[in-house]
Amino acid sequence: MATIIHHGVHGHLYKSQKVNKTLCEILSTLLIVQPYESYRQFHVYEHHGRAFSTFEDKDLAAIYQLGFTPGKSKAGLHIHLFLTLLSPKFHLVFFYGRLKSNLAGVPFYRLVMTLGWWASLTGICTIVGTSKPS
Repeated sequence: MATIIHHGVHGHLYKSQKVNKTLCEILSTLLIVQPYESYRQFHVYEHHGRAFSTFEDKDLAAIYQLGFTPGKSKAGLHIHLFLTLLSPKFHLVFFYGRLKSNLAGVPFYRLVMTLGWWASLTGICTIVGTSKPS
C-alpha cells in the first residue's frame, strides 16, 4: 500500500491527478499514515528537491535520528534495526506522529474520513472483542 501511495503522489498511477489523490487519501486513511497533501509536499517537493540527501532532507534526518548512521557495519545496522523494532519508545513516538498527522491541520474532509474510520475500527473491535468463542 505504501508503494501505491508513493507512486500516487508522484502522479504515476493514473492520468488524472484527482484520481491519484482520491486513491491515496483512501489508502492513507485506512493505513493511518500521512495524508496525501502533506506527504506530497514533503516527499515530492522537499525530499526530491534541492534538499535531497542533504542535512535538510527530512527523510535522511529521520534515518539518522533513528541511529542508522554512516560508519556502522552491516551487522551493526541489522542489530540496531532489530532493537529498534522491539523498542516501545520507537513505536509510541511513531504512532503519535501518525495520529497527529491525521488530525492536526488536515482538510475537513480528511478529518471526517479519519474519525469515521476510527469509529468503524472501534465498533468492530468492540463487537468482535466482546464475543466469546463457542
